[in-house]
Amino acid sequence: MTYEFIKLILSSFARLQFSILIISTIIISIWLSYYLLFLTKNEVKVKKSIFYTYSLYLLFINIWVISNAYFQSTLLPYFGSNIAKEIALIANSSSLLSANFAFLFSCLLVRSNKTLKPYQLCVFLIGVIVSIGIFIFPELTTLGVKINSIGVFSITLGEASHKFFIFGFFLLILTFRNFYLYRKSQLKINITKSNYMMFGISIFMISTLICHIILPSTSNNYTSTWIPPALSIFEQILVGYAIFYDRFYSLRYMLHLSISYLLNAALYLSPVIVIVQIEQSGYQFALVGFWIIISGVFWKKSLNVLQRHINRFIYGSPNSTVNNIHGLVNDFKESSDEALRKVKEILNSNTGKIIKVGINPSQSALTDYLESQNEAILKDELDYFIEYHSSNIENLTKIRNNMAESDSALILPIFNNHEITHLFMVSKKNEGGIFSYEEITALQLVLEQSNKFIYAEDQIRKSQLLAGSIAHEMKNPLSKIQYHFERIDADLFDLDTSSLIPYASSEMKTIYQNICEVKSAVQLGSKFIEVILNELQGGRINSESFRLFSARDLISQSLHDYNFEDADSKYAISLESDSDFIFKGNDTLYSFIIFNLLNNSLFYLTQHPDMKVNIKLCPGKEQNTVIFTDTGPGIDADHLPCIFDEMYTSGKNNGNGLGLAYCKRVMTAFGGDITCRSELGKFTEFTLSFPSLSSTYDKETINRFKHALQGKYCLLVGDFSSSMKLTVLLYELDIKVTKVASLKEMTHVLSFRHYDFVLVHDDMIQQSTEAIKSIRSGKLGAIAQVTPIIVCSNIRIDTQTKALPHCLIQGFLNTTEEELLFSFQQMIDNGNLKPLGNLIGKKVLVVDDMWVNRLLIKGYLESEGITFMQAENGREAIDIVKAENVDFILMDIRMPVMDGFEATTEIRKISPSVPIVALSGEYGDDIATTIKVMMEDHLMKPITKKRLLQKINLHLRDTPLSLRATRPSYSATEIY
Repeated sequence: MTYEFIKLILSSFARLQFSILIISTIIISIWLSYYLLFLTKNEVKVKKSIFYTYSLYLLFINIWVISNAYFQSTLLPYFGSNIAKEIALIANSSSLLSANFAFLFSCLLVRSNKTLKPYQLCVFLIGVIVSIGIFIFPELTTLGVKINSIGVFSITLGEASHKFFIFGFFLLILTFRNFYLYRKSQLKINITKSNYMMFGISIFMISTLICHIILPSTSNNYTSTWIPPALSIFEQILVGYAIFYDRFYSLRYMLHLSISYLLNAALYLSPVIVIVQIEQSGYQFALVGFWIIISGVFWKKSLNVLQRHINRFIYGSPNSTVNNIHGLVNDFKESSDEALRKVKEILNSNTGKIIKVGINPSQSALTDYLESQNEAILKDELDYFIEYHSSNIENLTKIRNNMAESDSALILPIFNNHEITHLFMVSKKNEGGIFSYEEITALQLVLEQSNKFIYAEDQIRKSQLLAGSIAHEMKNPLSKIQYHFERIDADLFDLDTSSLIPYASSEMKTIYQNICEVKSAVQLGSKFIEVILNELQGGRINSESFRLFSARDLISQSLHDYNFEDADSKYAISLESDSDFIFKGNDTLYSFIIFNLLNNSLFYLTQHPDMKVNIKLCPGKEQNTVIFTDTGPGIDADHLPCIFDEMYTSGKNNGNGLGLAYCKRVMTAFGGDITCRSELGKFTEFTLSFPSLSSTYDKETINRFKHALQGKYCLLVGDFSSSMKLTVLLYELDIKVTKVASLKEMTHVLSFRHYDFVLVHDDMIQQSTEAIKSIRSGKLGAIAQVTPIIVCSNIRIDTQTKALPHCLIQGFLNTTEEELLFSFQQMIDNGNLKPLGNLIGKKVLVVDDMWVNRLLIKGYLESEGITFMQAENGREAIDIVKAENVDFILMDIRMPVMDGFEATTEIRKISPSVPIVALSGEYGDDIATTIKVMMEDHLMKPITKKRLLQKINLHLRDTPLSLRATRPSYSATEIY
C-alpha cells in the first residue's frame, strides 16, 4: 500500500512537472510572438538587431524548455534511450545558444549604436561553434541516457561535458556583468530596467548552477534538471517587462503582493489537501465545499492581517506606500496644503504643489499633452523616450525642459467635468529613485476622488483673496478717517475729558464725545479687519501676542463700543460688575466673542420684547468663568450639540454658521472653552471658561517683563511684608531692590543714589505729598526729579487716585495675587516705569510708502516731544540711518524700491542694536515668522497713539544709569 502510494505521488509529480514546462513553453511562444509584433510597430533609434538578438534568445530558450519537458513526459520510456540521447543533445545545444544570444543581446544593449568590442565578438563566435560541435561530436558531451521511469533518469556524460557547462555558466556571468554596466547609464529608467534584468537572470543563474552543474556533478542526479527551464519563465517575464515598459512596480511592492497572496492561498489550500488525502468518505465533498465558503468569507480579512505583518518587514510599518497614499483622500477633504505635506513625506520629495492651469502660457503644450494621454507625465520617461526615439520628440523636448525649469519630476492632471483644471506637480525623490507604477496609480486614484475638494478649495481661495483684498483696501480710508479725527481732536480740543468739563459748553461736550466714539469705532473696525485678514490668510490664532486683561473692563468696553440699534436693546443688557478676574488672551478676539453673543441674543429681541441679557463674572481657584444668559426663545435640544460646528445655523436667514465656531476656536486658543446649555422657550446660557492665572505660572509674561526690566534698580518705600507676590516677582525679574521704611529715608537715599523707579506702599500716601513734591521740584537732583514713583496697594485703588496729583506719581500698582501681573503689565505698557519725559528728543524713523500713515504717526510722536523722521521706502531709510543716530524705527513691510525685510537686513549691518518694529497691514504665518526672526515686534495698521507709545516705551533703549550718575554704597536694607 505504501509503495503504491509513493509510486502514485511520483507519477503525479512528474505529470505536474510536465504541465509546468508545457505551460512555460506556451507562455514563452506567446511572448515571442507579441515581441516580434512590437518590433514591427515601434520606431526606435537603436539598431533593431539588438531586439532581434533577444528574439533568437527567446526561441532557443523555448526549444530548451520543450526538450526538458520531454524528459518529464510519457514519451521518455516509450521511445527509449537513443531518442532521449538526441533530445539531451538538443537541450544542451539550445541552452548554450540561448546563453550565447543572451550575452550578445546584453552586449548590444550596453553598446547601443556602437559596434561590439573584439573580445565580445570572439566569445559569441566561440559559443556558436561549441553549440554546433555538440551535434558534430556528441560523444564529447553525452554518451547515453539510462531511463528508470518518467522524470527519473541518468545521463552518462562525455569528457568535455564539464567544460561545456562551465562555458555556458561563464556566458551567463558575462551577461550579468553587462546588465550591471547598463546601470551606469545617465537615464534613471535604464538603471531600473537593469535591476529587473539582473534580478531575472540571477534566478536563472542560481537555479542552473545548482540543478545543472552541482547536483549532476556530485551525485549524478538529474531529477531536478526541469527546475531551471521552469524558472526561466520568471527571467522572461522580468527581462521582457524591463524591455517593454518604462514605468515599473517597485520590487518591494511586488514582494509585498506575491508573498502575501501566496501565504494566504497556502493558508486556505492546505486544509483542502489534507481533507482530500485523509477523508475518503462521502463527507469529503461536503467538507471541501464548507471550507471553500469559509475561505470566501475570511479571505480578505486574513489577507489584510498578513499584509500588515509583511509590511513591517518590507516597509518598516503596518501600511505600505500605496495604503498611505490612499489615505490622503481624507487630508484633501480638510486641506490641500496638509495633503501636499504628507505627499512629500510619503514620496520623500522636496516639493509638491497644485497649480491652476492657464496661469502660465508655457503650460499649454503640457496641458494639451496631458489631455491626449490622460495619464501622468514623468520627466525620466521623457528623457528615455527622447533618447531612443527619432520622431515626434520636439514637443516632448519642450515639455521636458519646462519640467526641468520648474523642478518637477512628476505631473498628474486633475480633472473637473472632463476638463483639466489643475496640475499636481512633485519634485524628484531625495534619494534619486524614480516614481514607481503603484505610487503613480495610487496618486491618480486619489486625485480622481479628491478633485471636487481641490476645485472647491480653489474657488474658496478666490473668494478669500477677493474678500481679503477688499478688507485690506478698507484700511486705507480708515487710516485717513482716523487721521482727520485725530487732527480735529488735537486742533479743536487738545484737552482730556476731565479738563474739558469746566470750560466747554454742552454742545462742545457732545461734539467731543461724538468724536471720541467715532475714533473708537474706527479703531475697533480696524481691529476686526485684522481678524478677518488673518482668517482669510489661513493664519492660526497666535498665542505669542497674548497679554493680560481684565475680563470686566473688556466687557464694559465692548458694551460701550457695541452698536445698539435702539435704547431698548441697550437697556436689556445688565453686567454684574462686582467681580472680576484676569485672563491671558487678545482683547480684539475677546470683544469679537462678546459681540457675537450679543448679536445672537438681541436678534430675537423684537420677537421677545421682555427678554433680558445678563452677564456675570465668576472668579474661581481652578478656573474663571463669564456666564452670558438671555431669557430669549432658547435652543432646541436636537440643535444644541451642533451649534459650535462650522457652517451650522438654525433659525436665522442671514446666519452663516461661522460665529460660534470661531468663538470656540478663540476660547480654545485662550486655554479655555465655551459651552452652552439651554431650555426651549426659557433661556440660553453660554459659559466662557478661562484658566486661573493664580494656579498657573505665566512664564511667557514673566519673560516679556524681563525683556523690559531685567537689571533695573528699584526702591521699596514702606512695609511690603504682606506683599510676598510682589517681592517674588521682583526677584524673578532680576531687579535690584533696596528697601527703606520711611519717607525720610526715601528722600535721603534719592539725594545721592539713583533708581529706575520707586514703589511706595499706599499706607504712606497721605503723608507723602510734600516729600514727592520736593523730589519733583528738583531739590534732590535732576535724575531723582524724573524717577517714576508708583503707589502700591493690595486693593483696587479706584477711589484713591485723587489723593495725589497725577503730576507727582506715575500710576498705581495692585499687589494682590490675582491682579499683580496684569497691573504690572499696564505699568510697563504705558511706560509708567520709564523716566519722566524719557521720549523727549528721541529720534524715531517711520518708514512707510503711504503719506497718510506717516502724517498720522507724526502727530502722535511730535505731541510727545519725539523728533520725527520719515522715509518712503527701504532705500531712503538706509540713507537716513547712515547719516543720523536713530533711536527707534517703525518699518513697513510692503514698499516699492526696497521692502521692509531687505531694508532691515541692511540696517542691521549699519546699526545692529537699533530697535525695529514692523508696521504692516497684513500678518500671515510666513510674515509673522520672518518678523520674529528679523525684528523686535509688530504693529498692525492703522495704529493708535496708545499702542504706538507702548511699543516705543517697551523697546526703546534707556540711557544707562552708569552714564547718568554713580551708585555710592548705602547701609539701607538691600534685599537682592
